[in-house]
Amino acid sequence: MWEEIKSYGAAWNTPHNLSGMAFKSVVICLLACALSLALMKVFSVIYARLTHKHEAWSCVFSKALYWPLVGLIWFFYGIFLIKEGMQFWEGGIQAWVLEEIFKGGILVLGVWFLLRLLNFTCEHLLEDYEETESPKDLLMDFASILAIKRVGSILVFILAALLLLGMLNIPLSGLLAFGGISGAMVAFSAKDMLGNFFGGLLIYLDRHFSVGDLIACPGQNIEGTVEHIGWRLTRLRSSDKQPVYVPNSIFTSSVLVNTSRRTHQRIFQIIGVRHEDAEKLPSIFKKIQNMLASHPQIDQSCPKWVNFVNDRAFGTFAILFRVCAFSLTSDGEKFQKVQDDILLQCEKILREEAAEMAFHEPAALA
Repeated sequence: MWEEIKSYGAAWNTPHNLSGMAFKSVVICLLACALSLALMKVFSVIYARLTHKHEAWSCVFSKALYWPLVGLIWFFYGIFLIKEGMQFWEGGIQAWVLEEIFKGGILVLGVWFLLRLLNFTCEHLLEDYEETESPKDLLMDFASILAIKRVGSILVFILAALLLLGMLNIPLSGLLAFGGISGAMVAFSAKDMLGNFFGGLLIYLDRHFSVGDLIACPGQNIEGTVEHIGWRLTRLRSSDKQPVYVPNSIFTSSVLVNTSRRTHQRIFQIIGVRHEDAEKLPSIFKKIQNMLASHPQIDQSCPKWVNFVNDRAFGTFAILFRVCAFSLTSDGEKFQKVQDDILLQCEKILREEAAEMAFHEPAALA
């Protein structure tokens, strides 16, 4: 057995001996397997300790780094196989070829690590977003997290492309000059598409709205709940549940109203009473004003008033007055309950004053 091992050892220094190369390949493969298993054990221990200490960002970094490190181990093994295998080719392998392969592999592993780091970072941010009771209060909303992932991926690939061009000794000055001319041609021929792309980018940066917001563009007759924000189109869901696909460039050139981000909702109702009850109006106004001032769901810091309608206070069949106040809630369902309560209390005040509402002419009631 020992003599056999010595014979393999003697073959180690024989570059063109196939059995010697096979022996070295098996040994280094076993070494790579051992290093991979040891790396897995080390990272599992590190990850468990970081999780126990609630070091979230360190966990993200370690998760992103593990597989690229394993890939680096096997990449070195692949370089060894290439170097050994090329010895059987006539003339051997040029040193610069192996060097370029090595640089390309390191570049691929680096891009892989950055993309994994970006992906795990966004996953962690999304977990925080979903676990928070009021995610709209967070600095990073859902749309911003998606923007980080998309823009970050583009920047990583652009950086990788520039490094690759440098490795291939392609002059960037000529490429940039050609890119400037061709870019101008593409921009002119695809201005609408580029407008939508940059419109989507501005949506992510300015954060005029997020997924789930109710928005409207009055000048464009567009209204709906945001379901998805893409690079070219934003998908809304209208009140009748129809999908509405809006090019992003429209949001950069139109007035946008985000109903979901309002702080209050206004109660504005016009009420009419009979002309026979005109002398009771001062008392009715005072009671409604007191009711609004003591209502727990009315914001007392905002203006509230009860007065005659300016342009048509005295109608043909009714004296019209308006009730205006601002509710503390911006939620549509809760606001509707507050408004219903205000109207019912106004009707109660009218009955207490023995006044009646008047909306229709007598002939229409017959």
